[in-house]
Amino acid sequence: MDDYLRDRSIIDFDDLKETIRQTADALQRLRLDRHSSKLLGETVLKKMEIYEKSLRRRLTEPFHLVLAGDFKRGKSTLINALLGKNIVPTAVTPETVTINEIFYGTEPSCEAVLENGRRLRLTPSELKREALEELSGRLPSPIRCIQIRESSEFLRDVTLVDTPGAGDLMKAFDDRAAEYLAGADAVIYVVSARSPLSLTEQAFLSSAVLPQSFARILVTVNMADCLETTEDIEKVLNLTAERVRDIFPDTRVFAISALDELCRRLEKPRPVPELAEYLENSFFAFEDALQNDILLQKEVIHSERCVHMAESILLDMEARIRRLQDALLSGVERLARQEDELKGENTRLTDDIERQKQELSKAIDAMELEAESWMLGFLSRLKAEIRSIHGTAETSELERHFQFYLSDTVRQALSACISRHQADIADRVQQSLSQLTQQLAAEAAAGTEAEVNAVLPDVLWTGADTVMFFASDFLRLDEELGLLYVVGQAIAGFFRQGSLKKRQKDYLEPVLSGFDSISIEILRSLKAAYEKLKKTSVDRMDEIFQARIRSSLESIRQARTILEQEGLKREDASSELEDIRTMLAGLRENLTDAYSTQ
Repeated sequence: MDDYLRDRSIIDFDDLKETIRQTADALQRLRLDRHSSKLLGETVLKKMEIYEKSLRRRLTEPFHLVLAGDFKRGKSTLINALLGKNIVPTAVTPETVTINEIFYGTEPSCEAVLENGRRLRLTPSELKREALEELSGRLPSPIRCIQIRESSEFLRDVTLVDTPGAGDLMKAFDDRAAEYLAGADAVIYVVSARSPLSLTEQAFLSSAVLPQSFARILVTVNMADCLETTEDIEKVLNLTAERVRDIFPDTRVFAISALDELCRRLEKPRPVPELAEYLENSFFAFEDALQNDILLQKEVIHSERCVHMAESILLDMEARIRRLQDALLSGVERLARQEDELKGENTRLTDDIERQKQELSKAIDAMELEAESWMLGFLSRLKAEIRSIHGTAETSELERHFQFYLSDTVRQALSACISRHQADIADRVQQSLSQLTQQLAAEAAAGTEAEVNAVLPDVLWTGADTVMFFASDFLRLDEELGLLYVVGQAIAGFFRQGSLKKRQKDYLEPVLSGFDSISIEILRSLKAAYEKLKKTSVDRMDEIFQARIRSSLESIRQARTILEQEGLKREDASSELEDIRTMLAGLRENLTDAYSTQ
């Protein structure tokens, strides 16, 4: 069917949900069937139970709209602005921040859900920063999330999720935030006009949001009231939109002030009266997009996410069963040798892994030298550009924009170097893992493809590996290295010199005369970035390889358990597993049929 007809197709959502329920029912039957459970093994059965419950929960949950972004980007204020009242706490610290779920209730209420499963009723005053800090210290278990019920019409059939920001202080929340993101139907990503789409934020979008295949994402440049003019806001908006397009080509970006809108709705004084009309119109445009592109399409979007989840589950189950089938093709003695190899009882595998890690480390050292060469050329061109505006730019314009321009330009240059080499590193990791697989294949006793798959199944790079590889702390370079701080402080030091005058010629002279010292700081930061990149890349490659080894051991041990069962032939077990895999593939086809026009 062509795109024109597909866009006009009508989907029976009740039929689609029933198909997904049938998928969950089939997983349950497999899990509870006595014979199938013996074949699949405990690990697969536990995973299947988690998947089944997740599918059923997704079907009954309301539409989840998740607000994501770094710490102190105004996500909570934006939620309050959308609801027209102060509901979510905003003056929080990283140590006391929580995940907030806001959904509809006829009577307003608030509960803290603890890690141990207990619930604690909260009063509105206990949502304030000081009260929450004091309360958290007295609880028997940490707070998992805070659930807030409000009778706002906005929340009918929609749950808002306010997630904590990324950063080193947020590590305790990383997994939970990722869990909420995986369960989201749509995302509003919030950045700050003070630091539009930093390197950290670009990394998060690329590594954590992009692989989720969201049909709808909106990006807001919040805190636009912190800028001085509408021209400044437009510049920052255009810069952010350009960076977002590199990751999400069709995503819309809006410059807003959640604080201004909240003040407007509460009939309080606006933070910047001269920008009030512009900010009001900008927020209306954002709300219009939210309503038309997301809220009015929520049934379609929710169904798409459910189908995507079900298909991913079935593909994972099929892959696990295929690995088990491959392991069954080996005999008990051969499986025992493979298990010894993977458990490290033979040092050859360990030596091969260490050699691959050393080669990756050397490759990143070479990348660092290449990046240094690029940066030296960039700094030379940057200095020439500063010279070209030395006698022509207006002093007032320089005072307002130059420091931000210089800091942001340098940061983006470093980001470009690392982004370029991230792809090279990913390729090298894949090549290393593939090469190691080939070596094992050549040295395997039987030399059969089946045995290699049993030892290292699905060893080639996948989308999940990319997320695991890059969604790591080495991408938090803005915070770790403080590039903006380094350049800003260096420039500020020059501008504090007593000889500085209010003439444009003198304004840039200290920067030009001290450019070498600024360059030294930038190159030092570059080296530190690549050292961290090297350590984390090598560690991630080792983690991925060890995860594959653990998965292979599980398949081998289950295959040995099957082969050691009395009265069960290897060929019969493999045939029965093939029947299960065929059934799962059929369920995927049913999902496709239910989601397409007949």
